[in-house]
Amino acid sequence: MGNKKTFIIIGLLVFVLDLLFVAVNYSSSNSTLYRNLSDKAQENQRNFNHTLDMTYNSMLQLTTHFSQDVILNDLFLKGKKAVESEGGAAGGEQAKLYRQKLFDELNDGWGEMTRAFNLRQLHYHLGPGSTSFLRVHKPEKYGDNMDDIRHIIIAANDDKKSHTGFEIGRVYSGLRAASPISVIDPVTHKAVHVGVLEIGTSFDKIIPKIQSSYKTNIAILLLREQTNKNVWSQLHKQYDLVKACENLYIESTSSSSIHEVLSRSEIDCGNTYNDVSVIEIDERYISAYFFPLRDFQGENNSALPDIGKVLIWDDVTEQISEFNDNVLLNLLYAVTGLLIVELFLYFIFRYEMRLSAMAMYDTLTGLPNRRYFNDYAGHAISQANRDNGKIAFLYIDLDGFKAINDNISHKAGDMVLIAIAERAKELTRKNELMFRLGGDEFCMVLQNFGTRESVSVIAQRLINRCSEDIAIGDLNVNVGMSIGIAVYPDHATTLEKIVSLADKAMYVVKNNNKGTYQFFSAD
Repeated sequence: MGNKKTFIIIGLLVFVLDLLFVAVNYSSSNSTLYRNLSDKAQENQRNFNHTLDMTYNSMLQLTTHFSQDVILNDLFLKGKKAVESEGGAAGGEQAKLYRQKLFDELNDGWGEMTRAFNLRQLHYHLGPGSTSFLRVHKPEKYGDNMDDIRHIIIAANDDKKSHTGFEIGRVYSGLRAASPISVIDPVTHKAVHVGVLEIGTSFDKIIPKIQSSYKTNIAILLLREQTNKNVWSQLHKQYDLVKACENLYIESTSSSSIHEVLSRSEIDCGNTYNDVSVIEIDERYISAYFFPLRDFQGENNSALPDIGKVLIWDDVTEQISEFNDNVLLNLLYAVTGLLIVELFLYFIFRYEMRLSAMAMYDTLTGLPNRRYFNDYAGHAISQANRDNGKIAFLYIDLDGFKAINDNISHKAGDMVLIAIAERAKELTRKNELMFRLGGDEFCMVLQNFGTRESVSVIAQRLINRCSEDIAIGDLNVNVGMSIGIAVYPDHATTLEKIVSLADKAMYVVKNNNKGTYQFFSAD
């Protein structure tokens, strides 16, 4: 440890001495560079917002136009009355008749409208709230209530005013404009609010315009949890999952390089807003800038979280190259010092990690040992407490292992343990980790395991695989596996207690039905 401190001190001294020569010049140049990049990014953000405003205004003009069409409004009113007389929701035959007539009136021009105005959705909603009467863009889907997600429609039905905004719907995420429809009822001769007409488009339609007009790349990223909650499950596959940022979907992007941009650690999945990051991809420099994406509710309630993020990125190779040329000589000494420090730290870190690994892993099987188990399980419990999660502890004991040690040899027993460990490693997946606690006792820790049934499947899979014959020289030997299972925090709230209960459950299996598994039961 003393040598490590010495190396760090020496490296830092070299770095500081070199940095003093270039600090003033570098700091000034760097500040100017990033100020220019930030100004450009903010200009792109303003352009993006301006394009959205123009899109909303254009759609609002269309909703206003259609909401004043006498024929369409008459069919919508008749459909509303039919739905009400036929039990609500989708209604019955009369509602179906007027829905079809309304669709026929609109369908001929719908294709032309989508091409001319880059539209994606034309939707009639009944109030109060939001109940679908007709999706011209998806006529087979109707009658579903969307009070929990279509707040633009709810607002328009409530205050009888037009509204615009972004929302994640059942079918897709879109930019929407909604206008109320009110008519004079020919029966009562009184003004009646019928519902809301909504016209929508998607970012896929406008992002190419932004890219073409402003020569910048842009991507719309949605939070995965909220998207999955709103969109029909069979349509989840339409979203592109970000491998590097598991909580994000790519709603729309101007470039396929989005995945590579997001994979860079400097980006941090957009967790920092309004700050330019510069990354290098294929010898090109890219500036990336995130700002929050707000939906209709979020725009009207600042306390609500963002619905996603907008990423704008530009090729800034020319600016960065100019900057590098200006400061290269001065930075050379600083970089050299930094490399020296990092080199020392790297080798020291590798050495300490090697020592740590030796202390945390079982030398025979290569599995994490009891010391690692205590540390890992403690962290897992802390994480579960923060996330209100659950952890399954599978306490495992081999059946028939002592006989192999006694009747064949301890070397044969070691070979059995190694084989069991290898099979366990084959079966272990994400959020699953197998530990050797000592002797022929093991413990598997399962985080975010889903349901009790999924734990049972894992336990049975372990038993089946590890109970297969093991070749020891010319002999084939067989050991069973008895597993006791306890779930944190259902069965206990401390590591010591939960392990004890899993151990007890295992001994119940040992005594009553070896080669199986059992969850802990207080009975």
